[in-house]
Amino acid sequence: MKKIMLMIVTTLLTSNLFAQTCPVGIKQTKPDSQYILVGDNEALVVDSKTGLMWMRCSLGQTWDGSNCTGSGGATFFTWQQGLNEADSFSFAGFDGWRVPTVKELDSLVEPACYSPAINVVIFPNTVSDYYWSSSPYADHTTRAQCITFFYGSHSSCNKISSESVRLVRIEQ
Repeated sequence: MKKIMLMIVTTLLTSNLFAQTCPVGIKQTKPDSQYILVGDNEALVVDSKTGLMWMRCSLGQTWDGSNCTGSGGATFFTWQQGLNEADSFSFAGFDGWRVPTVKELDSLVEPACYSPAINVVIFPNTVSDYYWSSSPYADHTTRAQCITFFYGSHSSCNKISSESVRLVRIEQ
């Protein structure tokens, strides 16, 4: 009986409790149709509104053809480490990858949903936490602009804190 109860509790905790929430009646603004899947096994996506090409997975995750996976999940970087990682990064036959500006990163936010506030069909297993932008924070040289994909809100993060990174490039 204890094993059955443990299995039930584990199933409940790992399924709906941590699932994305999109309240009924609020129209989503980032539909699947806005994105064009490209690259090796559709590991990349082009946003038809912005013309930006995105990696579907956060750095540290691997696209397996249908999902972003990885034994440790997304890798966390300080701001400078994220910028350095993007420098000379090559993926799926493309160069020119970089950490997005805060405006570019904000273009992924789905305000009709939270935990995470992003289209999870296009960007599965997105961390519901902070992502670095390449935009520095004007008032403090020790901070940079970041966005949390829990609610999709802007913030400033200390450049030495560890956050997630999703790379972008100009689609040509």
